[in-house]
Amino acid sequence: MPHVHTKVELEQLKEFAKILYTRDRLTQQEVSARTGVHFNTINNWVAAGNWKKLQRNFNLEREQQLAKMLDELIELNNDIGEKPKGKAPSATGSSATSKTSIPAPPRPMPSAIV
Repeated sequence: MPHVHTKVELEQLKEFAKILYTRDRLTQQEVSARTGVHFNTINNWVAAGNWKKLQRNFNLEREQQLAKMLDELIELNNDIGEKPKGKAPSATGSSATSKTSIPAPPRPMPSAIV
């Protein structure tokens, strides 16, 4: 006899199935096998939740994030290339260096001789 899931278990399985389908790009058949949920149920969840659109959006977001990271990497490489040899780029991206010094910690007092 198949296991009957509680409402909470079913919602957890549905969320897990959604992640497998949208983020990990598993097929409905693979999601069914991985979760133990009948293929028809997975098919219904995909249709009702518009998971195919979510999957496309997830892929676009990932591409946009990669493009942004590439732009930042190019900017860092350009910044590094503009620095004189032996000088690291500043954390703020500006060429001005900080002249603020950090005071030395106080010296310990000599112990009294008794």
